[in-house]
Amino acid sequence: MVNSKEGLRRYRRYYRNLQGLYQKPVVRDFTFLIFSLLTVAFFGFFAIRPSLRTIGELIKEVKDKRMASEKLEQKINVLSIAQREYESIKPDLPAIYAVLPKKSDFSKLVKQLEYLAGKNNSTLLNFRIQKTSLFGEEKKELTPLEFTLNISGEYKNLKGFLEDLGKLDRLVKVETLDFQKKKAGKEKKEILLTLRLDAEGYYLQ
Repeated sequence: MVNSKEGLRRYRRYYRNLQGLYQKPVVRDFTFLIFSLLTVAFFGFFAIRPSLRTIGELIKEVKDKRMASEKLEQKINVLSIAQREYESIKPDLPAIYAVLPKKSDFSKLVKQLEYLAGKNNSTLLNFRIQKTSLFGEEKKELTPLEFTLNISGEYKNLKGFLEDLGKLDRLVKVETLDFQKKKAGKEKKEILLTLRLDAEGYYLQ
């Protein structure tokens, strides 16, 4: 019981000392200033937080747009280089498309082979093209146009035909060739050669 009374008296003494201290103008003003600052900081945080969030989002958006702008500029530079390259090879495009046409164009190939046969005094006996697509979606793939022909004539003429075939402006790959000879003429003394040729002419489909 004595301790309780002693504690109560001590508490009252501290309270009076604290009350007296607070009555001093300097302490009172300083305490008010601290509470004012804490109050401003507390409410200011909740008021400023949405603005800070908005600023953060704007900064991120600016960074994203800057990155997109840099990538777009890189693509523009690549396209510009490609355009210059295209302009530099544009005069050669007809020759390139002659080597690799955009379609099978087999009728033109037949006419070219007929011309080479006539040029070399040979006779084109037959010409057969394997199955090919005349229409359809362009795939931009290197596609072979397989064909077989039989041509007859003298050896030197058939040799000239093969040499001219190698000089043809269109890309043609000879797979197999086979010579057969037979006697011709009334007295069967004339030797006539027949050339069978399997080849491929390529085009872009």
